[in-house]
Amino acid sequence: MPHKQNTSYAYSVFIATGGTALDHVISINRTGIFKFEEANDLCPILKTMTKKYHDEVEVLMDRLEKIQLSQKETIQQLEERINELITSWHQKVKRLGGYPHSLWIVHLDSGEGYYSWEYPQAEIKFWHSHEQKVLSKELVGFNGPFPEAEGDSYKDV
Repeated sequence: MPHKQNTSYAYSVFIATGGTALDHVISINRTGIFKFEEANDLCPILKTMTKKYHDEVEVLMDRLEKIQLSQKETIQQLEERINELITSWHQKVKRLGGYPHSLWIVHLDSGEGYYSWEYPQAEIKFWHSHEQKVLSKELVGFNGPFPEAEGDSYKDV
């Protein structure tokens, strides 16, 4: 079945990736499960998009750390802007079919578990089952997109 393409989104992805050619268009407002290749194909888009938000949040956090506590209004404005940026990042991740797990970490449903991407990774390196409640930093890689045996949650890349 042919995949319906959203050309305005295709243009946005083209711009978001620095105008580089894409092998195929990533659908917007995507839902459902990802094949390993589909999840990996999303990584350059996630990385480019996340870099913008990450860098801006880092600048604001640096300003926030250096500000005097007596400057309550400025502190509030910086905190509000940081929250706006993070909320916007979350919304964009969801439109691509991902789940913002925590700051700059995205889960993509494989049907059996989640592929886990963390900024600034260039590709998917981690997977864990739906039942596991672990952070990406604690995961090890895997041999392929799914566990090889029942109950065998982690594999080498």
